[in-house]
Amino acid sequence: MARTRDEILDLVKRLLSMTVKNGCTQAEAENAAVKVTKLLQEHKLTMSEIPTQDGQAPQPSVVKEHVETEGHGHDGDWRASTLHILAKANFCRVVKLNGQGRCCLFGDETDVLVVKELHAWVVEQLENICTAMWREYRGDDRRPTFRRCFFAAANEVIYYRLKKQAQEFVKTEACISLVLRNDKAIQAKIDENFGSVRRGGGGRASKSSDGTLAGRIAGGAVSLNNHKGIE
Repeated sequence: MARTRDEILDLVKRLLSMTVKNGCTQAEAENAAVKVTKLLQEHKLTMSEIPTQDGQAPQPSVVKEHVETEGHGHDGDWRASTLHILAKANFCRVVKLNGQGRCCLFGDETDVLVVKELHAWVVEQLENICTAMWREYRGDDRRPTFRRCFFAAANEVIYYRLKKQAQEFVKTEACISLVLRNDKAIQAKIDENFGSVRRGGGGRASKSSDGTLAGRIAGGAVSLNNHKGIE
């Protein structure tokens, strides 16, 4: 028997309470975060519709997490760019820590858990696809050039895929209000930690390499929904 809207809202509310702070393990909190995202998408709901104990919509509670993006040479840049793209699509923001091989991820605790899990999953997929394509490559590009163009092009395609999804999702006044409210809370947290900073992002892909074409194929093929190890 299908759940009613109130039952769905109550389930989401209970899942949101499953955090590390409330005694859950990291794995349990990540599973709960993914289930919340799926329920909101499947039933066309927004976080602004989930009531708190007093019946009011929850206020944004912003957390900061560190995410490792270190690689060799350009590798670190593309992982950080992927994180920026995924974070923006999930109501989070990123500040890159220059020279440290990691970034600070800001957002609601549930959103941050989703972004960290999704980032690890997408990075793993892209690395595997790039390695497989390079093994079969017989062109003139050197390996560093192929990889650089591959990852830049893959990130560009992922960005436009998520942008299209966001345009479909953020259409109601409630959604727009939620996004604006979260952005304001997150920016305040970033300013508190770093002062006024410029938001980073990924650059456009070079069009001078066979790696670009391979990256575009990979960017369209990677899963952006099914997190590894989570049903």
